[in-house]
Amino acid sequence: MSLIKKISLLFNQTKKTLIILNKSFKQMEQIKFPTIPETIRKLKDDNTFETQFDSLLHYDIIPKEDQDRQIVNKIMKGDNSYCIDVKLSRAISVFVGSAIGDALGNQTDQFPIDYKRDIIKGFNCLDNLRSPRALYTDDTSLALCIADSFLCNQLKYSPSDIRHRFVLWWFESYNNGKSQYFIEDNKGKQEYMLSELKENVKNELWNQFSFGIGITTFNNFIDFVQNPSKTRIKEFYGDQNSNGSLMRLSPIPILYHDNIKEAAEIAFQQSLLTNDGQEAAECCQLLSYIIAKIINIENKALSPKQILDLTCEEACKDLMLETSVLFIAKSMQENSLQKNNYNQCEADRNWNWKDINFKYSPTRSEKSPTGIGGYSMDALAMSLHINYHSERFSQVVCRAANLGGDSDTVGCISGMLAGAIYGLSKDLIEYHQQIYPSEQNSTAIRAYKLFNKTPIS
Repeated sequence: MSLIKKISLLFNQTKKTLIILNKSFKQMEQIKFPTIPETIRKLKDDNTFETQFDSLLHYDIIPKEDQDRQIVNKIMKGDNSYCIDVKLSRAISVFVGSAIGDALGNQTDQFPIDYKRDIIKGFNCLDNLRSPRALYTDDTSLALCIADSFLCNQLKYSPSDIRHRFVLWWFESYNNGKSQYFIEDNKGKQEYMLSELKENVKNELWNQFSFGIGITTFNNFIDFVQNPSKTRIKEFYGDQNSNGSLMRLSPIPILYHDNIKEAAEIAFQQSLLTNDGQEAAECCQLLSYIIAKIINIENKALSPKQILDLTCEEACKDLMLETSVLFIAKSMQENSLQKNNYNQCEADRNWNWKDINFKYSPTRSEKSPTGIGGYSMDALAMSLHINYHSERFSQVVCRAANLGGDSDTVGCISGMLAGAIYGLSKDLIEYHQQIYPSEQNSTAIRAYKLFNKTPIS
């Protein structure tokens, strides 16, 4: 192809993208965000809880003319004219890193666990994907919902509003990352756009507006319709200890980076919106504490091992951890074993993630080789292990993706930690460019606003 033809093709593609974005912004301006009673009425009318709509597919809480958009766009392009401090760099990277890890891990999600797999070295290593290449999943969507709730409620924690936004993600296509793939035609029908981004995609997930929901979160939707004002799904001390509340918490330590006690407490409380297990809540508490602590480290010379050694040691002193999560904080073998279907030997309760040979529970790996990591304790321990024994951001997210199992969520949590540790590194910026077509700096601008405490007026 001649140089002139290449330039012409690039110009036409850019023009097409600008037209799509302009039309998307116009659509956003006309969209009305539903109230909780309106949403409940609509769901009660469709009592099957099976229909997905697209009313919020193009909705964004942040106006297109928002001044922070220009700043964040330049920051995420690596523009050196914006010299941001270390704390802000770490904070933005927490949210962006989680989205990158989520999108990359989604490529190998539900692959059988394999500690020697090394096929993922970036976003263009696999075909026949579950979803459009570099599209984030429910992990990032639900984190965006939490961020939006803070920004739209004067930075206050509102359990009912967060639960409402979770419902809107699934049933109304809110924050699902697909707005750049669809555009409304003249008859109001959503049409595929940017078709080159969905090559090699399996149809069953592509044809859903939002995808990736877990049974724990879905049950919360039914409960929400019946009890929208509840601050937790069930009574405490249950056994719902999945990783779903860990994957979405990145906005919390960003907002509360200057109040680490509150960062830990709010992370604990938001877990109870969908999970009734104390282990899951304490995992959230520990992760949020660690990330908030890391954001406040101004010494760039510290290694990942030094950072995690320091923050985990402080967590053991500051947090009142009552469950096995304390052993994760200490990176230790748990000293008691209650045998059940998922715990048959001491190795099933080994949380010594600092050990270079650390692996998932052998019993849980054998029972669910494609879903291992779905337990909050497993996901957090493995994410800490990967970060402890890595030297750069890209290495972290690729290692998480190569593992398989519940790799999108382990990738998300690993990327969250790596973002805090490395900040806006060159490889993070490069990887972010891969998810930009669907992500559109939505994580970065929310992180920027949360860190600077500038709510949407």
